[in-house]
Amino acid sequence: MEDIDDLLDDAELVANSTKERSEKTVINFNNTKSRNQVKKIDDMRDLMDEIDEVLADKSEERRLSNQTHIKGTLSGGKRYFPGELKEKDNQQWKKCAQVYVGGSNSSLGLSTVISIRACDALMCTKCDLRVIHFENMSWIDTVDYLFLRNNYPDRKKLVQSLQGRTGIRSYCCQCTFTSAADVKPVNHVSTSWMCSKHKTVK
Repeated sequence: MEDIDDLLDDAELVANSTKERSEKTVINFNNTKSRNQVKKIDDMRDLMDEIDEVLADKSEERRLSNQTHIKGTLSGGKRYFPGELKEKDNQQWKKCAQVYVGGSNSSLGLSTVISIRACDALMCTKCDLRVIHFENMSWIDTVDYLFLRNNYPDRKKLVQSLQGRTGIRSYCCQCTFTSAADVKPVNHVSTSWMCSKHKTVK
């Protein structure tokens, strides 16, 4: 009987010892996990500090750069020096007072009340494309909408349906074409052609 009691006592001691080791293992695991979390937080703070330093340096670089030259926004981020900016400010865009087309002997450009010119900034509101022109050439009789549709704006292909004629200027977009010998209002040719504005100096 005493042997059995001794065995039970030994079993209880072993069980208690195992339980204590398990509790210590859990505590050690939790401590390790906690230290890892603290380390991750510290690493994140260090990373944020480094990012803040980089951003501060970049901000200072931009500030110093702006003191030397000014960035333009009209040509895809091109930088303009102060003298160039003044020239850019002097430019503006104007539409023709009356829109005309004309032969090769007529001047091209902005048409005003006192100066009539053939507009070279025509845009078609129907096909939403720019009108191009050919000097001293006229369209042949076989030109049609399908030809323009397939070949605009390839000048090498379009010129195959043009013939040489002195003094004639030929125009086309992707849907309309005409040849002109004299200056005439554009609405005599197409109601969808309009002036898309000319760059002028103030």
